[in-house]
Amino acid sequence: MGRLYTAVFEAVAITVVQDLFQITMAAAVNARLHHLYLHQTNLTVQEILSIKIHRGSTNGSGGGTNPIGRATITGPHLGNSDATVEINNTTQSTEGDILLLRGWNVLVDFEWLATPDFQIGIPGSGQLNIELNHAPDASMTASGEVGWEEEG
Repeated sequence: MGRLYTAVFEAVAITVVQDLFQITMAAAVNARLHHLYLHQTNLTVQEILSIKIHRGSTNGSGGGTNPIGRATITGPHLGNSDATVEINNTTQSTEGDILLLRGWNVLVDFEWLATPDFQIGIPGSGQLNIELNHAPDASMTASGEVGWEEEG
């Protein structure tokens, strides 16, 4: 098993389509996406939004503070992640292959857990984007977490 990391954003006002997470791997490191969790705290009317996971070929911009991928297990050789993570980019990356497309009823937390045979790979120097594919009808205060495993 490789090194496990998470990155989070908390209580972000979302009003437009955006890349919730953009993960770009270092050249010599491969990774596999393990989980994605999203929830919102202020909307009270049901709305179905689309969550898309896709490969990216350019960097997005306009997001909040870039989180550092943090090790989920501590140890002498588990420093920060070799990935660069960006959050809430309102200028999105160029979309490549779509790998996953799911609906999110905003009144229920969104949780995607990959089975071992269905983990999404991120090759060295590769980029993966988790996109909110539709804008909410009203401003939504949301938080999210993404988890991945690095090898290399």
